[in-house]
Parts: sequence; C-alpha cells; structure tokens
Amino acid sequence: MDKMSQVGKLTANGGHEGRSTNGLALFLLFLCFAINQLDRTIISFVAVPLKAELDLSDSQFAIITGPVFSVTYGLFTLVFAYFADRRDRAKLLFLVLTVWSVASAACGLATSFFQLLILRLMVGVGEAGGSPVSMALVTDYARQDRRASAYAIYVLGSPLGVFVAAVAGSYLTAQYGWRPTFFLCGGIGLMLAGLMRMKLRDPRPALAAAPPIESGSALTNILGSVVAALRTMRLYRSTILILISFSFSFFLGGGLVNWGPIFFNRYHPFNAQEAATYVGLAFCAGIVPGLVAGGLVSDRLAKINPLWAIYISELTLLLSFPAYFCAFFLSNSSFAIFAFGAGIFLSQMSMGPVLAAFNATLPGEIRSTANAVLLLGGAIISGGLGNLLVGVLSDQLSGQLGLASLRFSLIVVTLMLTAIAILNLFRAQRYYTADLSASFSANGQTGRQH
Repeated sequence: MDKMSQVGKLTANGGHEGRSTNGLALFLLFLCFAINQLDRTIISFVAVPLKAELDLSDSQFAIITGPVFSVTYGLFTLVFAYFADRRDRAKLLFLVLTVWSVASAACGLATSFFQLLILRLMVGVGEAGGSPVSMALVTDYARQDRRASAYAIYVLGSPLGVFVAAVAGSYLTAQYGWRPTFFLCGGIGLMLAGLMRMKLRDPRPALAAAPPIESGSALTNILGSVVAALRTMRLYRSTILILISFSFSFFLGGGLVNWGPIFFNRYHPFNAQEAATYVGLAFCAGIVPGLVAGGLVSDRLAKINPLWAIYISELTLLLSFPAYFCAFFLSNSSFAIFAFGAGIFLSQMSMGPVLAAFNATLPGEIRSTANAVLLLGGAIISGGLGNLLVGVLSDQLSGQLGLASLRFSLIVVTLMLTAIAILNLFRAQRYYTADLSASFSANGQTGRQH
C-alpha cells in the first residue's frame, strides 16, 4: 500500500473509535452558531432603514460591519481560544454568548454612528469566543472519520441564523422598526445561554489534557500560545497556505451577505424588506445544500485520496465567481437573485473540506488557538479589508460611475479575493499529503484523536 493510501486510511478510521457523536451537544453548538450568525448579520438586513435614520454613508456602514467588528472579533478570538484550551469550554461558551447577546440588544438604543460603532465592537468581543470554543467542542465530540460532516452540520447554523435575520428580522423591522428587532435578537441569545449552561459539558475528562495557565501577564501568555501554535503550523506548509486561502475566501459568504440587501435595494425594484428577504432566502437556499454536499463528498472521496478536500475547494471557488458576476451584473431581478444563491452554493461547498483539511495536521493541544488564528485571518482580510474596500471604492467612484459604483466595487473585490484564495489552495495541494503523513508519524495515531 502506497503512502497516499495509508494516509487516507488513517484519516478515515483514526480517532474517536468507540465513541459516537453526541447529538445533543452538537445540536446546542449548532444553535449557538445560528444565534452567532443572527446577531452578526441582523445589521445587514435592517441596513436600509438603519442607514437612513442614522445618516450613514457606504464607507461608514463598511467600517461598522467590516474593520470595527471583524478586527475586534479576530483579535479577541485569540484571547478566548487561549482560555478555551485551558479552561472549561462549556462555561466559557455560556459567558461569551451572554456578553454578545446583551450587546446586540443594546444596539437598538444607538442614536449615532459612534454609539453603534461601540456597541457592534462589543458584539464582536463576545462573538470572538463563540467559534473557536465551539469548533474545539465539535472536534471533541465528533469521530475523526465524520469530522468534515460534523463541521458542515455545525456551519449549517449560519443559514438558520441568516434566514431568521432576513425573513423575520426584515418583517419585524418593516412592522415595528429596526430597534425592537435588535432587542428581540439579544433576548433569544440570552435564552439559549441559559439552556446551554444547564445542558452542555466539556467532554475532556477532568480537563486532564488541558495545558495549565502559566504565571505572568495574560497578554504574554496569549501571544506565547499563538507563537507556539504558529511554530507547530509552520512544520506543515499546507496548513499555512490553507489558512491564507480561507482568509481571503471567507468574504464570499458573510462579506457578500453584508452588501446583498443594500445592493438589491439599490439596483432592483425591491423595497428594503423585499431585498433583505430575497437575499436571505437565496443565501439559505445556496448554503444549506452547499455545506452538506461539500462535507459529504469530501468525507467519501478523502477515504480514497485526502487531496480531494483541497480539489473540491479549488473547483467550487473557481466556479463561484462567474455566478457572483452574473448576480451583480444581470438586470433581470429573478436571474440575479438565482445567480447570487448559486454563488453561495458553490463557494460554501468548500467550507467543510477546508476546515477538515486545516485541522487534519493539528495536535489537539493547539487546536483552539490554531482555529482562532484561522478566524483572525478571515476576520482581518475578508471581514475587515474586503468589506472596507467595497465601501470605500463605492464612495470614491460614485463621482465617476454614479449609481454603478457599488456594483463595480463588489465585482472587483470579489474577483481579487477569489483569485488569491484559489492560488494558495493550488500551492497547498503540493504539500498536503506529505504533511498528513508527517503529522501522523510525529504525533502518533492515538495523539491525533483529541
């Protein structure tokens, strides 16, 4: 049996044998991610009346939804990931869910750009703890040969949260205004936090595998853990390249959803509620089958050749750009909405395979920190820089292009980020099989089961 086949067999069969997936835990983590996405995206689906009342420009809206939220989210992800590897993950998840739910509800009290900026910053601080802790818990509960599917199911919380934000959020905003909508979103999160506090537990036995919190300043310890994780990740070149690719491709999901309701309200005959609803429905119709298909196909084909996780991601990202181009360029509203959903479907097919490929070579003791670094890259590059470029280009080119400036900026930024993401996946595939083999040799099959 050749080395590639051996790696594929180890990847398929290793880890968590004899322990079935804990359905209740994964369901609670799924709901938590749904609330995460609800509170993160609700501002996009109430954007039209919110921008009008607070008199926000495209650049100001980009600052709030881009750098302010995303960079804060990314940086604090490192902080919470550090403690997630060293403290009870279930209790930590309860804490951060409570924080971001209170902050989200308080957004309904904002009366100015600055106030909303501060409150969204606090939402970002709280949500920063959600994903790295939850992703580590998904890995703890899911069998290794089913992790791509488990990640894909977990990420399905995203379309649920976006669906509620788009359909219910836009309806409530049209009926009662955007402020009560924020209040309700925060209240739902607080109810889930109470349920998780009662039902969710950290599965690590007495946290025996958790490294201690060293003496000294927290900042020094956190930076030290990040440096240690990066040093380990540098041993596997494919891991770093996948991280870079994810950082740029992340915009193709959440970043475009931020601008979708504004775009379709501005260029198509939709009012604010209709634009938000149609974008949300297209997003959900695309992301649900995309995530499921990507995870299931990757799990099946990776048993034959683990490189299929990267092949699938490359192909689907490549095909997503023509779909997004049609969504932004077509004048027919129905075709444009359909193309937007197709772009979401194709780009999100890569999510489960990418997360599984990224985590495949990571030792359990650095997994939360490494995933925090992954999310930081996506937050800074896609969430921060990508969103900011769209808003700034739209405002700067409005004098030359008029109403077409937002369309032009979305097409240019989407093309640029997609191309960089695919290029780095092509580079990663050259090293991935060897990195998997080296990882199993260095850590041992048992050590890869954490």
